[in-house]
Amino acid sequence: MSMQLAKNLNGYFKAADVETLSDFMIKREASRVMQRGAKATKESINNNLVNLLHTYRTKCAAQSSPS
Repeated sequence: MSMQLAKNLNGYFKAADVETLSDFMIKREASRVMQRGAKATKESINNNLVNLLHTYRTKCAAQSSPS
């Protein structure tokens, strides 16, 4: 097995598939719904997705003003 290394964190963010990561995060949180309850799970999913998209926007997206 070999893994590519990036010189900085931006390289990892640019190579990541945002849809796959968000799908994984949603499924992981949904599997915990019986333990934590629906409301806490929904809040956790929302927070994780917002953090993911915010990080992508600040690290990878073109530096332009949001429209």
